[in-house]
Amino acid sequence: MSFTLGDKWIASGLFAWSMLWFSVFVIGSLWNLVAPWPVEVWKGFWHVTGVGIPVFMALVTAVWFTRGDYVLFLPCSDASRKKRLTTSTTAPWWGIKTSMKRWSCVRGT
Repeated sequence: MSFTLGDKWIASGLFAWSMLWFSVFVIGSLWNLVAPWPVEVWKGFWHVTGVGIPVFMALVTAVWFTRGDYVLFLPCSDASRKKRLTTSTTAPWWGIKTSMKRWSCVRGT
């Protein structure tokens, strides 16, 4: 199985993200054992890591997917949406004629 450069970056980024938070956990736990932190510090930490970062990541993901949808589907005009590419094939093991319909304006089809 071959992976693209983008796949390798995504896998490396996910691994680095996991190792970062594991390191934060280990260092924070050891530090707290030596010198316990006040409740206000923990409240601030969990506010940032439990609310702030997930909300930020959700917004980035929403913008990323929205942009991808617009880049993919915006070139489709009304005329090209109505025009379909129809291919008829016969399934050799059943002898049933099937029809695959795809939008002709979507890239990669």
